[in-house]
Amino acid sequence: MQRLLWSLLLLATITYGASRMLVSDSTSILSTVVQSGPLPSVAQQIVAGPFVGMVADYNILAVFTIYDQITYKLPESEKRHAWQQLASYLQRTSDIDPLFMDTYRLSSGLLAYSEHGTRDAVTILAKGAEARSWDWELPFLAGFIAYDSLKDYEQAFYFMKMATKRPGVPPIAIGLASRMLTQEQGMEASISFLQYLLTTMPEAYHGQIQRRLRELKESAL
Repeated sequence: MQRLLWSLLLLATITYGASRMLVSDSTSILSTVVQSGPLPSVAQQIVAGPFVGMVADYNILAVFTIYDQITYKLPESEKRHAWQQLASYLQRTSDIDPLFMDTYRLSSGLLAYSEHGTRDAVTILAKGAEARSWDWELPFLAGFIAYDSLKDYEQAFYFMKMATKRPGVPPIAIGLASRMLTQEQGMEASISFLQYLLTTMPEAYHGQIQRRLRELKESAL
């Protein structure tokens, strides 16, 4: 409840400030978020004090701001840097609030299937898998991305094995993990899992996953 109240207060403050600015000024401020990047994790922890959740929520708002710019505003020449900054905000959030699940959903739903963010996504998910030691989903996602995008089968096996040993792992995850690690069925398994992932993710996260699905289906033709 405290986290929600602080988030609403932060959002209200940002909204009020934005309403007092000219459009050109607000565009400039949004661009600054992309260019400057987040404070180092130690500095964020000092600034946050007991309100770590509020700073983590601010980082997530910055992620959405950057993703909006990548999607609608930035020229191609600036997108690589923007993806790097987006990854930095997610990394900082995982440092200061390693249990915050939104960090990992955004890492697997946006960053993992961007052109420049796959390795960063696996690194962030690995950190989440360590912090959320009861959660089978994060090592499973890290393993799938390592398998599907990085073609790092050793790393994929490491994370898949971790996932299948955790409580509550559903049979579909165990079955997909097994199939993914069978190279002859790799593409079929990847498509199956991405389709499954779409059913578990909010619609706002679907774009990058759907792009990867199209690539796999086209390569299978």
